[in-house]
Amino acid sequence: MLRIFVLALALALPAAASASTLYKASAHHPDKHAVWVPGVATDLHFDPHGTFTKNDDHWTLEGALYSKSDPSKTYALSVTFSDVKTAQQYLDAGHTALKGAGWHERQDDWMFAKTVAGTLTATHGTFDSYNITRIGGKHDYWAQLGTGLNDKNDEYGLSSWLGFYNDQHWHRGDFNWNLERPVPEPSAALIFATGLVIASRARRKSLA
Repeated sequence: MLRIFVLALALALPAAASASTLYKASAHHPDKHAVWVPGVATDLHFDPHGTFTKNDDHWTLEGALYSKSDPSKTYALSVTFSDVKTAQQYLDAGHTALKGAGWHERQDDWMFAKTVAGTLTATHGTFDSYNITRIGGKHDYWAQLGTGLNDKNDEYGLSSWLGFYNDQHWHRGDFNWNLERPVPEPSAALIFATGLVIASRARRKSLA
């Protein structure tokens, strides 16, 4: 019996320990942009969608991009968002800046990330690569995640003003994404129960 419990626990723990939620990232509108970087491309879309992972203390995004006006322009995007705060923590700290503040207020699911770090790398035969950071000054908004925070409509999404730079160029750009949950992953409880069934069958076979 102890072996059965240990095996079931080993199967369940990885899911129980993971508090992450997976989303599919796409442009806020089919005819608009997911990533907007004047001087690079202003109509970048995911191909077919990005993979956005939300954790309590950080978020990550991986995805391939292409320009709708020039599909030969393709890029790889990789971004990490950290220093995450809930809406209440953000407001309690005295922050009030909202990108697109005219959108509906649905603060129950709002979150903010102070630090943005990543890369946008061309994959179409050139060697252009840009580092990504949150920018200060007039557009010093934290990355914002939640309903109405894609800065374009009342959908669940993410928006942020960003700096894209390398040794030769600096561009001010923008993220505007909708986020959608894919097929739900099995819960830890379901995996635990499955582990028990597998272990029980294995035990019966060993005793047969």
